[in-house]
Amino acid sequence: MSHRSQLIQVQRRILGAIRRDIRATLGKQPRDLERYERVHREQIERPFRATTRETLLAACEQADIIFVGDYHTLAAAQEFSVRLLRTLWERGSRDWILALEMLQVCDRSSVERYLAGDLDDEEFLREIEYDKTWGFHWPHFRPFFDTARELKIPVLGINCDLQVRRASLAERDICAAMAVAQTAAAHPGAKLLVVDGDMHVATPHLPAMVDDLLGKLGAKRRWVVIHQNVESVHWRLVEQGRERRVEVVRYSPRELCVQHTHPIVKLQSYLNWLEYEEMLAPVLGETWSGDGERELDLQSQVGRFIDSIAGTLGIRDDLSDFSVYTVGDLNFLDDLRDVHVYTNEEIGLVAIQILKGESHFLPEGNLIYLANLTVNHAAEEAAHFINFQLSGPPPRVKSRRHDFYHRTMREVLGFFGSKIINPSRLAYRAEDYRDVERELRGRRLDVKGRDLRKIARAVIAHLKIEEEVLADPGRRLRRLPKRCWDEFSVFIGVVHALGYRLGLLLYNGLEQGEISRAEIRDLFRMPFTEEGSAREAYFSLLRRLRDVRVPYDRRRERL
Repeated sequence: MSHRSQLIQVQRRILGAIRRDIRATLGKQPRDLERYERVHREQIERPFRATTRETLLAACEQADIIFVGDYHTLAAAQEFSVRLLRTLWERGSRDWILALEMLQVCDRSSVERYLAGDLDDEEFLREIEYDKTWGFHWPHFRPFFDTARELKIPVLGINCDLQVRRASLAERDICAAMAVAQTAAAHPGAKLLVVDGDMHVATPHLPAMVDDLLGKLGAKRRWVVIHQNVESVHWRLVEQGRERRVEVVRYSPRELCVQHTHPIVKLQSYLNWLEYEEMLAPVLGETWSGDGERELDLQSQVGRFIDSIAGTLGIRDDLSDFSVYTVGDLNFLDDLRDVHVYTNEEIGLVAIQILKGESHFLPEGNLIYLANLTVNHAAEEAAHFINFQLSGPPPRVKSRRHDFYHRTMREVLGFFGSKIINPSRLAYRAEDYRDVERELRGRRLDVKGRDLRKIARAVIAHLKIEEEVLADPGRRLRRLPKRCWDEFSVFIGVVHALGYRLGLLLYNGLEQGEISRAEIRDLFRMPFTEEGSAREAYFSLLRRLRDVRVPYDRRRERL
């Protein structure tokens, strides 16, 4: 099996795991929603042909109403709609109206006052009850209003009020269709860009309803539907080896799809939203950039994190030699073999980490792999890169205990670095692990659940060892519980858990003046080559930070 085929299989399995997590979060779906989804799938899984950006723009220019499917937790989806609007506005002379699902029809007065500058963000969001009526990351949606204000484009809400919205999706489409059709009929010279959920814009849903209502109003309008990031399209292009070359496909003259984000990134964005994870800035590439626009690619974004962490600690070394790969890079494993001369065994270990959805740093070649395009993942791997650049290559494994503490200290510094970039990042405390163990005790669990229970129990066992050492510094350290390294997934889970916990203390210790930047900088330079050096550093740091206060937050990151 080629490395490309191997990575395709891994990506499909990752998608399956993400879907299971989403289903576990949402629970069983109502039958009407299943029917609604089925119609959407039938529309997006039809045969298609590759086409170009210019074909898509031409179709939009010929239409009076442009329906764009939105995936609300994916910043790149909103960014595409904003860029499409700006591009079309620059190419034409007609008036525009922007219609958004995120707004209720009754929000019109508040929207007009916000666009006029009479309300600031906080006042506007409070007036439209944003957290209740929408709730997705406001920074992802604010560019719609910034662009509308700049281009003097009116903004229309098409969602029904919260009480009616609890009805079926089809009934919500009726409300949106009435708003769109009445607006289109009342402004025959204007073009409408309608940004609605991806399932809503399936042709038999909102577009067909708008068409029917316009007919009853005696108004004829041409329309086009733009889907975004359809998974079946992605895999078909992958089979053809064209996933990097084809960005636009066409189902019919008035139904197209743009592919700018990998399906894993798209679905993962939903889980990230549930867990308050901030995504990196969306990267759509030069194809969708307007004239004069310059977006930061992932390499540049990670580079900024590296500069920020290094600058905070007063590190002046050259830290420019690194490469960034993501979950969507099907050439990653081939590059490991051909460019960075990894062995098949080493590539196999990397593939396991990819399958587990773990971001990681590979010292051989200074490679940063991002399994999840979040600020936390990128910042943590940026800190790992700095750590390895300053301390040198990892030492040869001398014992399981030394390997355990060496990896844990690396995670301490990785988490600390990520807190510099995102001070709001959370980590489990001792009480949280006890809560998890109690919650899972005696239950029948799947493999993932059993691993989680083992990790919690191993961490609790280690916390007891820590209590003994803190109470009597001269006491001989008890052997680590065998469960800490019986299984590699549990081993890595415990390493992360302990490292994150101490990394949180280290960050708060710096804030509270319990430890200096110079001392932390020295930690980043420590190679931990001597047997016992990493363990000594871990417990020395624990003693140093034992009185540090950590603010409590009820939210918790995923363990």
